Amino acid sequence: GQQVLLTNLTSGATRVLASVPGGRGFLEAGQVNGNFAVFTQSKTGTTFNVWVYNIAQKTLTVIPNPLGKMHTSAAVNPFGTAYFEQSGAGCGENATVEEYPVGGPMSAAGTLRPGIDLFHPFLFENGPLDSFLFAKIHCQGGGIDIYKTLFS
Repeated sequence: GQQVLLTNLTSGATRVLASVPGGRGFLEAGQVNGNFAVFTQSKTGTTFNVWVYNIAQKTLTVIPNPLGKMHTSAAVNPFGTAYFEQSGAGCGENATVEEYPVGGPMSAAGTLRPGIDLFHPFLFENGPLDSFLFAKIHCQGGGIDIYKTLFS
């Protein structure tokens, strides 16, 4: 199986945020920023959802996914706004970067060209803007580029 662990680097205390059994389950740790942490979870290997954990309140919230899209590659700003990829099941299939502030609603923050997926995003505050860094994966050939964009 797999687990997403959150460790307090001062006290050494560790919390298990999520776990999945071996086989088809999948977990991908995202970013920790301020009082928030994000990760992707799939218990079946077919439905992927992004979760936001509020560290101070010890609450876990799944980002709504009514269309059953792939929600992966999550990052979070210090105010709890999550950014992640939403796409179809295939690599680079209708991929968008979505923004989900605490309580919603979700909105599209950007669109990736067909055949492009994003991976390993990182978000940091840049004045009034969120700087979003990510690896852009070319589905054909596997080339990887690093990109930066700003969101207000």
